[in-house]
Amino acid sequence: MKCAILILSLLTIIQLSHSQARLPICFGQKDGTLLPHPGKNNEYYLCHQDIPIPMQCPAGKVFCATESVCLEKCAGTADVCEGQKDNIVFGLPGSCSGYITCHSGKSKINYCLENKKFDPVIGSCTSETCPK
Repeated sequence: MKCAILILSLLTIIQLSHSQARLPICFGQKDGTLLPHPGKNNEYYLCHQDIPIPMQCPAGKVFCATESVCLEKCAGTADVCEGQKDNIVFGLPGSCSGYITCHSGKSKINYCLENKKFDPVIGSCTSETCPK
């Protein structure tokens, strides 16, 4: 019993330290900052008090990160992490447990352990399991 409690305590500490290393997409951004949604070119986030608010471009337009505006066509496409701070995270479109971590302007796809749900607002995996 003591061994089980010790193991559970260690796993909790590891999970907490791991989740604190990742930051939600709007962490440290000025209010009103617009950031692209990874994988959905017609959606973006409006940052308000470090919280990402999902937004959508009008029909037929896409969000251009370089201009921070919705246009009919963007000049070029870039990695969603280009210009982002290290350890910023985005939810992976179409995935309950997937997320993207930014490092040196490059994106890396990750998944929560044991099919747990990723919450993009808090920027970490939750105890909730994804549906199969």
